[in-house]
Formats: sequence, C-alpha cells, structure tokens
Amino acid sequence: MSSHFSNVYGRTPEDFISNYAEEDEDGKKLKLFRYKGKSYPSFGDVAFSQLKDLKIRDDDLFLMGYLKTGCHWIYEVINMMRRREAKLTVNTKAEAFMDVCHPKMLDALSSPRTLNSHLTFSQLPAQNQPREMKRIAKFLEIEVADDLIKSICQATSMSSMKEANNKGFNVRKGQVGDWKNWLTVAQDGALDDVARTTMPGLSIYKPRFTLP
Repeated sequence: MSSHFSNVYGRTPEDFISNYAEEDEDGKKLKLFRYKGKSYPSFGDVAFSQLKDLKIRDDDLFLMGYLKTGCHWIYEVINMMRRREAKLTVNTKAEAFMDVCHPKMLDALSSPRTLNSHLTFSQLPAQNQPREMKRIAKFLEIEVADDLIKSICQATSMSSMKEANNKGFNVRKGQVGDWKNWLTVAQDGALDDVARTTMPGLSIYKPRFTLP
C-alpha cells in the first residue's frame, strides 16, 4: 500500500490524516479533514497547500464533484472520448486527483489531462447511456463516432470497471437510489431543506431518478 501511495500519489500514507469527525444519530462516525472552515475527505493538508504550485495547461479539463457521486465513472468516459480509445486508465482517476497527488505527479501526466477534485458537487449521468455519452461529447466539443460511443458504454459498465480496477476498488453499484441505504427519511428531508434555502430557484438538488 505504501508503494501505491508513493508511485501514484507521490506521497506517504502518513500524509492522509483526519482532524475531524461527523457523528450521526446512530453514533457512527465519518472521518473528515477540516481545512479553512470546510470539510473534506481525510486527505490532509499537504495537497491543499501545494495546489497553488500546479502548472495549468491550455488543454486541461477539470472534473469537479463530491465524493461518491460518480466521478470515477465519468472520468473514464471523458478520457476515452478525449483519447479516442475505449480503454480504461491504468491507475484510475487517482493519477490525476488534484486533492491528493503531489504536483510533480500531475506535471508528469501527458496531455490532454482530465484533472479531478472533490471540491464541489456533480450530477451522475442519466440512464440512457448512449444519449448521455453524446451529450457529454457535445459539451466537451468532441466529435465522437457512434461505434466509439458504443465501445465506451461497454468499457465503462460497472461490471467491466469492477473487473478491471482491482475487483471493484473505487467502483460502487452504479445505481441511483443507494442513498436509501445510508440516509433516513428525516435526514433526506433535512438535506432538501438545506438545498431549498441555500439554492433558491434551482431544481438540480432533486434527483431525477429513484429506486422503488
């Protein structure tokens, strides 16, 4: 594990620390890291302090989303489209994870880079995969042939990614509605209330799909 941290992130396991924990009504704790008044996953402050040293390129693309919102999946989709090849990355999105990787590791990545971070929220793509893939390509202003769209859909299926990425490491169910296994109805309602008061006039906080 220590070699993985060094080879992929350019860091040691000791860099990944938690200085804060949130406790739910059942007494379960989620370890976090508080940095400048905000909560993040327990990555420590080393990466945050060095982000200012990262050299940005003209063709860099930034993928911003909160953890467990589908960032790993969409990262693979974007990379396949940008590189015109339906092939999963060797080190997953970890190799371009700005919150964790040392700037020297990010500098060593070949262009075009898709740099990702857990600093803001993002939405998971909808259920019609080919259609949504085309929407992603259009947003990125990349022309993608239908046969490549089909290949990307197959290569980024949950079964393919779980098999390729250490038998499921960083890949979850790939289904909408798993929040029901983690949040109570009251907690879900509380989040809705926060969204309504902090994002008045916006409807993006409400999921478009759910499970029975």
